[in-house]
Amino acid sequence: MRLSPADIANSIRMTRSVHRDRGALLVEGLKDVRFYRNLIDDARCCITPADGRSVALATLNILRASGTRGILVLLDQDFSSVSGTPYLDSDIVVTDTHDLEGILVRSTALGRILIESDLEPTYFGSNLVEQLLSAALPIGYLRWASESRRLSLSFKNLDYTRFIGMDFRLDASKLIDAILQKNPGCKTTKADLAALIQALTHPTHDRWLICCGHDICAILAVGITRATSRPITGAMIERNLRLAYDVRLFPETKLFVGIRDREGRNAPFVVLK
Repeated sequence: MRLSPADIANSIRMTRSVHRDRGALLVEGLKDVRFYRNLIDDARCCITPADGRSVALATLNILRASGTRGILVLLDQDFSSVSGTPYLDSDIVVTDTHDLEGILVRSTALGRILIESDLEPTYFGSNLVEQLLSAALPIGYLRWASESRRLSLSFKNLDYTRFIGMDFRLDASKLIDAILQKNPGCKTTKADLAALIQALTHPTHDRWLICCGHDICAILAVGITRATSRPITGAMIERNLRLAYDVRLFPETKLFVGIRDREGRNAPFVVLK
């Protein structure tokens, strides 16, 4: 059952009534809980999943209105920075990359995923990350176009094998065909979607802010499946990345710095170990 912002806020307030100095960490979903639980101080911070960004933000507003202190919201950056609408809120910290999966992909965890799949870390070449980013970039731009133009395109259960070729090369035409087939009610033509991608594309963009980690993992899954003849999904890649991530690398992220900065300004509430 999905909880409303009011339900989540009430749960946090009830916990706070017993543990007055215990911080509250709001994240977007259960996958985030699985990752951050390894990093937070359980004795001094309670982590709660919301059903997405909008629910997390609505919950924060309810808690603020009731005067509840010590609340921190961790969000995926998504397209907030590249679209010119960054989060400027002392109670919100965002990921360095488009989403949490991006942080995991550009860590040492990626090489461990290949080894676990019985592949050498250099099996796909020395520039695997570059290949993955290049392939995911057009999908990221299409997601951004859908969001900014309110096209409401669904990318759920997308079959990446339809447009990802050898060496992770993406066929943009086939990508758009796959999206239109998944969204039969879309009034935007194939030519218009291609034009939207082209209009948003700019060489100065940080690809880590455009590329969705879900897409990167799904693309990698296609490559590993083809290389090993053993089926693996993007969701499995995401899970394995969380398990393989070296938490000692977390202090090197802007996300860590943002959380620590927030802790310093909101004593006695603590989030991280």
